[in-house]
Amino acid sequence: LQDELAKTIRMIDGVTFARVHIVRPEETLFSGSDQKATASVSVQMKPGWTISQGSVVAITNIVASATDGLQPENVTVIDSKGNMLTSKSSNNALVGGANTFMDYKTRVEQTMAAKIQDMLELVLGAGRSTVKVSAVVDMENIETITTTYQEGLPLEETVNTTSKEVPASVDSEGKQTSAGTSETTEISENKYMLPETITKTSDVPGKIVSVSVAAFVDLQIKKLKPKAEGADETAPDEFEIIEIMLVKDVEEIIKSAIGPELLLDKDGKEIASAITVKDIRFFKPAVAPIIDNGPFSYEKVSSYIAIVRQSSLGLLAICFLVFLKIITGGKKKVAAAEGAEGEGAAASLGGMSLGMLPAGGGMSDNPIVFRQHIVGALKENPEQVRQLFAS
Repeated sequence: LQDELAKTIRMIDGVTFARVHIVRPEETLFSGSDQKATASVSVQMKPGWTISQGSVVAITNIVASATDGLQPENVTVIDSKGNMLTSKSSNNALVGGANTFMDYKTRVEQTMAAKIQDMLELVLGAGRSTVKVSAVVDMENIETITTTYQEGLPLEETVNTTSKEVPASVDSEGKQTSAGTSETTEISENKYMLPETITKTSDVPGKIVSVSVAAFVDLQIKKLKPKAEGADETAPDEFEIIEIMLVKDVEEIIKSAIGPELLLDKDGKEIASAITVKDIRFFKPAVAPIIDNGPFSYEKVSSYIAIVRQSSLGLLAICFLVFLKIITGGKKKVAAAEGAEGEGAAASLGGMSLGMLPAGGGMSDNPIVFRQHIVGALKENPEQVRQLFAS
């Protein structure tokens, strides 16, 4: 079961090796009811890969579902560097939110880096480039409501007219000095409808604000120079350095792969330090020989143990049949010895004396005595005992 679970875990993207250990509580008379099954899983990732929290949860559930009595919280997952990937406090909302943010950010960075890496490997070849991407992700959820008013449309117009009469003025003698006048005032009141537009916009969390890329590339290759005619064959080979492409070309490839809009600042200007490409010679260590343990490797030994366990019942059955043949064959020979007379009876047993084997009734009643007689016969006449058992 442990080996099969390890094979299943290795199917997850980025996992190159996995090992599973399951510990079940011993069911004894004095075992407590609080004992629970536990499991530990160790995984090794590909270079540059980071396992996500979602994959860790999937591993714990796979192991727990395949093991009777095992709960997911009792499964511990670690990586090849000894880092704990599962935590008892993972149910905390704050920690869960942090894990979600980091997982999303890591997936964004790995996706962009893989896209650039694939494009560079098509030209440079495998093992001649390495790319790392750092992304700034906005996880804020912003909702904006905007109301826009347009030019008003007239709905109603009301005119109020007021008239006022001014009498003529007279002097002290009663003579009229000015004629009377009439004043009229009009007040116009208009009502308008103002059309309005309400716009509701929401910024979904997870927006990629900006990206910075760092890449190491090996743009030079060595090509063997052909030897001239008549040259000394024992002379050392000469190589010429060929540059596959320029650093500027690599920068253009990266810019096109991730999108130029992610390399701009808030003012829309291109960030000069967003892409960093260095042309260096990669260190290539000597290839270590592959050690094959042959039939003593872990996987083969595990399969051998499984075969032995499955065939143990068959071996027990065969041993039981052999034992029955020994018992029944001994009874027949003893009966023949008792029915014979004198030396002829001893000759029928192949020269063996009656003292070597017990009587039929004693043999069935006391198997220890029968076994002792067999051992004595083997010491005195091993060849004749072998012929007796073979019959």
